[in-house]
Amino acid sequence: MVVLMIAGGSAQMPSSIFSSVRPMTSAISAEMGETVFRDLHFQSLFAIGIVLFYHHLWL
Repeated sequence: MVVLMIAGGSAQMPSSIFSSVRPMTSAISAEMGETVFRDLHFQSLFAIGIVLFYHHLWL
């Protein structure tokens, strides 16, 4: 829970380009416990993790 708070786990839809959004890491940590294994939601969160991993390797 502390990791989610530090990562900025806000679940609000931004109203403009300058509004705050939920970071990808907090989306994974907040929603992974609620998903069903091999569901589309689970696969989407897993894909977010792959994107973050490849972005980390690229930098």
